[in-house]
Amino acid sequence: MSINLRNKIPFYKLRAGYSNDRRYFILKDRLKLCFYLFIIYLLLSLLHIGCPIKFITGISCPGCGMTRAVFSVLRLNFDDAFYFHPLFFLSPIMLFLFLFEPFMKPSFYKPAWFIIILVFLIAYVIRLFFTQNNVVEIDIHEGIVLKLLHQISVGGFK
Repeated sequence: MSINLRNKIPFYKLRAGYSNDRRYFILKDRLKLCFYLFIIYLLLSLLHIGCPIKFITGISCPGCGMTRAVFSVLRLNFDDAFYFHPLFFLSPIMLFLFLFEPFMKPSFYKPAWFIIILVFLIAYVIRLFFTQNNVVEIDIHEGIVLKLLHQISVGGFK
């Protein structure tokens, strides 16, 4: 008598054992998520909000300038792309990793994500504190949180 443990172990612990149906289901969900994020970003752009983190806090996020960098690459203007975000070349790699992670071994994608996140954080700190440009900045007076707190403290809304 053999026991089929495959049905007893949750699917997320069977990364290498995903069925093809499960992998394509995950890929389909991730493509949907990318589409929804694109729609949200499009709405934020139409409302002239752009980056929601910068809009809320007044502090640029680590990905600040990436959209402008990607559009510069599409126009074959690599100097501007590097100015807007020096890690623009990682965008397609990150998209590939995100979409096809269910088809990869953890020994590949986990170190890849770790390296990418580490490089992004190092680049963020360098851009935020050691360079002079108007792409990445700290201006908490422009964030909506401080504006709302100020409005509340001076007498409320009228």
